[in-house]
Amino acid sequence: MKDKKQNKQEDEEEKIRFSVIDILQLLSGLLLLNAVLSYFFTSSTTWGYDGKWIDPRYVYFVTTHPFNYPTFTVDEFAKYDGTDPRLPVYVAVNGTAFDVTVNRGMYDAGSRYHFFAGHDCSRVLVNGCLHRPDQFNADLRGLDQKLIDRKLKGWLKYYEHHPRYWVVGTVVQNEGWLDGEPPAVCDDGLEFPGVH
Repeated sequence: MKDKKQNKQEDEEEKIRFSVIDILQLLSGLLLLNAVLSYFFTSSTTWGYDGKWIDPRYVYFVTTHPFNYPTFTVDEFAKYDGTDPRLPVYVAVNGTAFDVTVNRGMYDAGSRYHFFAGHDCSRVLVNGCLHRPDQFNADLRGLDQKLIDRKLKGWLKYYEHHPRYWVVGTVVQNEGWLDGEPPAVCDDGLEFPGVH
């Protein structure tokens, strides 16, 4: 009698016990069901989400740089200008570098915004002088401080909150980069829409 009771108890324990494989199968099934339902309702397997978290490059970057972002010299940063298809495309605003590779076509050689790629273009983002190559740099001397504060704050907000761009590090200017004369003031620049 004791053996029957013990066997019955063991059988019940076996029925209740889940293995790791059972849990993985359950999770896989739920993920598959989620993707199918998402596709049915939104024509997207991610419920319409199109942000950086579904970009494998971003996930790799976050997992390999969890607490420390790299620092680039001006020469190192210049390599990320979109001319080498094997490298990502970076843009910097006031020393903060952003990965903009998702819009490579905007920054590739020959495109309108190619001069932004691989540079800290804080000056041109403030004054809007896209027609003057000497304005594509980080030298803010000679510009109105209130304008600098307002424009750079707007551009940093734009890049930081862009759903597909992310911070990849900082750009450090070369020693003595402000020793020469500042670029000539440009008063006929464009006003970028939406960035104030």
